[in-house]
Amino acid sequence: MKRRSFLGLLGAAFSAPLMPPAAAGGSVARAAPYSPAALHAAIYHAKSRSVFSVCGLSRVANISFEQAEALMGDMAKRGIVGPLNGSTVVGRWAKSKILVTDKVVFSRLAHSKAVFGPIRQNSN
Repeated sequence: MKRRSFLGLLGAAFSAPLMPPAAAGGSVARAAPYSPAALHAAIYHAKSRSVFSVCGLSRVANISFEQAEALMGDMAKRGIVGPLNGSTVVGRWAKSKILVTDKVVFSRLAHSKAVFGPIRQNSN
C-alpha cells in the first residue's frame, strides 16, 4: 500500500469517531448552499435583466450551476423572479419581477430634479 493512501486511511479511521452522528430523518436544517453575496448579486442581476438563466447567474455570481439553480429556486419562492422554465440545469431560466426599466429611472431622475433643482457643474 502506498504511504499517502495509508496515512489518509489511518487519519480517516482516527477522525471518524470524533464526527457528530448523522441526524435521523433529516430534521436538521441545512444552510443555504450559496453565500449572501451571491444572493445580492442575483438580486442586482434580476433588477437589470428581464430574463436570465442559471448559466448566466452562475457566471455573474461566480458560483456553480447547482448553487445558481438553488438560488433561483429560492428567489422564485420569494417572488423576485417567476417560476423556473427549462428542462436542464444549465438551460433553466426565469423572468424577473423586479426589473428596473428606463422609465422608472427617468421618472426618479425627474422627481429628484423637481425636488433638488437642476444639477450644476462646477466650473474652474
